[in-house]
Amino acid sequence: MFLRPSNIEEQIINQLKNGPKKNIDLVAYIINKRAGTKQGVYKVLRKLNTEEIITTYKKESSLSSVWLKKMSDFFALAQFYYKQPLTASSFLSLAPGQKNSFTFKTLTELDIFSTHIFYLLRQVTDKDKPIFAFNYHQWFYYGRQENDEFLTNEIKKQKQPLLLMLGDNNELDLAVKKIYNQNNSQCCILEKQLFPNNYYFNILDDFLIEFYLDKKIAILLDNFFEKHKKFDNKANEELMSIIYLKGNNKMIISKNIKKIEKLKKPFKKYFVY
Repeated sequence: MFLRPSNIEEQIINQLKNGPKKNIDLVAYIINKRAGTKQGVYKVLRKLNTEEIITTYKKESSLSSVWLKKMSDFFALAQFYYKQPLTASSFLSLAPGQKNSFTFKTLTELDIFSTHIFYLLRQVTDKDKPIFAFNYHQWFYYGRQENDEFLTNEIKKQKQPLLLMLGDNNELDLAVKKIYNQNNSQCCILEKQLFPNNYYFNILDDFLIEFYLDKKIAILLDNFFEKHKKFDNKANEELMSIIYLKGNNKMIISKNIKKIEKLKKPFKKYFVY
């Protein structure tokens, strides 16, 4: 990760990028490099373990898979941003009727960026107003759970109402409905199909975020949710293969008041707000 590791933390992380190592070997390496003492290395190892950057078991350390995922998301987001001609402020300062469009090769890239956008928009919108969301399937709850939990916990902390509609009534989405029907959030499943299976949206105040999934990938998600009655290791492997498939996925951020009011209408039937 680091081209020229300059301290003990960086030296350890750089060594562990090639796989797990015994702590005694890490100590020997750092001392040989004259970068620190035995006591100093063990102190840093304990610190990295506490921060969940590494995991230590039976005197052997390895990079934490959770930390690696966070770093992967960080670099994917940074790479996407620096390829764009638009800055964050360009969509935060949209005027009524304006929109910005983004395309993503995979659902994973879409989720990384949309989580970031959702978080930013919550900072500039009225938190007393409900968040309206329609997800045909809650695939990111299962496939991108860390991001999903981060956003729902942020919403829960500030007690902002969340109104979530789901598009299908299979077992995995029914399980999500139970989870989201608590505290400040309400969740329902539509009685009949109102939106295409590749269409998702969020409404935050006067911002509309629309998602158009690749149609072939949307069909694969339909088949996945129809097939699996519970989310086990086999289901997880299959979902991971879907969300990393390359396709044409689009996200549009706009301030389209007429469309927002139209999309809100079905919510009045299912929710009290």
